[in-house]
Amino acid sequence: MVVTLMIIFRKLFKLEHIMTMHHLENMNKIILLTGSMVGYAYGMEFFMAWYSGSEYESFAFVNRHNWFLPL
Repeated sequence: MVVTLMIIFRKLFKLEHIMTMHHLENMNKIILLTGSMVGYAYGMEFFMAWYSGSEYESFAFVNRHNWFLPL
């Protein structure tokens, strides 16, 4: 969403000389990095719930991530 808005404002206000493709590429790299960090955190959360062998931890993990399923 950030990059999409950047592209729109870049064209709308004729800021191509200020916000170059280099800036957009660097922003994409930052978004990719932070998204990977969040994915890693979710993966570690799953791994810890599985590796601990605790039924309470597994129950909390499953119920926390299935909030959108109908009861």
